[in-house]
Amino acid sequence: MVNDKDTGLEFKELIARTCTRPDLLGVLAADESPEVRTAVAANPCRPATEFRLRVLVDLSDRLEGREVQAGGIGADETVALLLAVPGVPPERASLPSPHPSWRDPARRVTAVLLARGDAVREVPIEPVIRYSPFIQPLSDGGFVIVESTVARTDDAHNADRYDGSGRLVAQFLLYDGIEHLLADGEDRLWVGYFDEGIFGNGAHAAAGLCQFDASGQALWSFVPPEGGERIDDCYALNVADDAVWTHYYSCYDLVRIGRDGASRRWTTPLVGAGIVARDDHRVLTVGAYGKGQPIDLCHLWDLGADGLEHPRPVVTFPFLERRTHQVFARGPIVYFVDGARVFRGDIREIDPAE
Repeated sequence: MVNDKDTGLEFKELIARTCTRPDLLGVLAADESPEVRTAVAANPCRPATEFRLRVLVDLSDRLEGREVQAGGIGADETVALLLAVPGVPPERASLPSPHPSWRDPARRVTAVLLARGDAVREVPIEPVIRYSPFIQPLSDGGFVIVESTVARTDDAHNADRYDGSGRLVAQFLLYDGIEHLLADGEDRLWVGYFDEGIFGNGAHAAAGLCQFDASGQALWSFVPPEGGERIDDCYALNVADDAVWTHYYSCYDLVRIGRDGASRRWTTPLVGAGIVARDDHRVLTVGAYGKGQPIDLCHLWDLGADGLEHPRPVVTFPFLERRTHQVFARGPIVYFVDGARVFRGDIREIDPAE
């Protein structure tokens, strides 16, 4: 049994004092990883806050033997799933790869599923090999597919825009090293970069967070707020109607960017949270640097005048697998894409007393 050095309590006792839900105790107690122990030990005398998730869509019956290579959530809550033929394409070895894919293996993509409410449609596209793609639905019924990495050549591009029928209508460059891609309600593309892209691209990507129109024209680049630092690695991005929020290395600040481009910063004790959701007075963080986005590293914070305060451990219910396919945040809502299932959680539904 592992003992927690700070409290001297055994791990299962920490669980029992932290989480009062019997149906969650077994799940948590079965996982003795350091990040879980840290999360529950942070406030061992307080019951864990429940963050209830609901199924937004389940498109499992539409896969027909295919697999989901990437998912995306639009500004109007349209779900987009990129469908691929299982297995590495046989011609993969002969294709020029922009970088060795350290995220996902190559797949042959053949279609996109788009779902909003009860309306679901499949859009076939010309088969294409994808390595580590992002997808975002657009307001006209089309979508954009973007590769995270791209070769740095004069004619390079890593963004393909399609219309609602699946016809390729534009190709453009959003630069190398993409960590986040979210479209806003006006089809502007917000792109956050990891360190390789920031320090290797030059031009706009060096800012760490940029905004482009749906044709790839640069519209805006991040400038640190007063007292803040530049972005060396964009860990989290939240794009909502009223503002964009980001959390980044090396200062680990939380920054709000208003529609007028004005920014404000909050200091945080976070070490690289991968997801940040917020309502008027609280912030939910998911994940930590080096840990991906495990659901057992959720915390709810008060948004103070200058920083995040009073962290409380949060447990999602249902308790998802340790690492879901992708996680996104838009305003107060967090989306968990787990294959063909998409879960939705709204932090405004967490008890205000928490």
